[in-house]
Amino acid sequence: MHEYSLAKGIFDGAISSANTHNAKKINCVKIKIGKLMHANADQIEFCFKIISENSIASDALLDIEYLPLNVFCECGFCEELGKDKRENNIFFDVLNRKCPLCEGDLKMKNGKEFYIDSIDIER
Repeated sequence: MHEYSLAKGIFDGAISSANTHNAKKINCVKIKIGKLMHANADQIEFCFKIISENSIASDALLDIEYLPLNVFCECGFCEELGKDKRENNIFFDVLNRKCPLCEGDLKMKNGKEFYIDSIDIER
């Protein structure tokens, strides 16, 4: 369950940033997660609630956005996959896909992003 370590990283980063800005409370933490991280938002939120108890982030909302996976082929074909899906099984969709233009193998351009995009605090 790597969601706990992801939630811990979110908490540590948010607390560090909040302390730097003399925050009294963290209202919201916006997170961006690439589809290939295979991270479950519900589990991250659950773990974050437990980790953040009795802290300035105890009532913070996690706003998690999954980033789409971009694939490309050497022939120049590019495609964005999974833009509006919350589920994380997109990796398996890519494994068996071929380029629709040349039948070449598709390569993954991104998908392993994981970062705090912004933090809403009260001073």
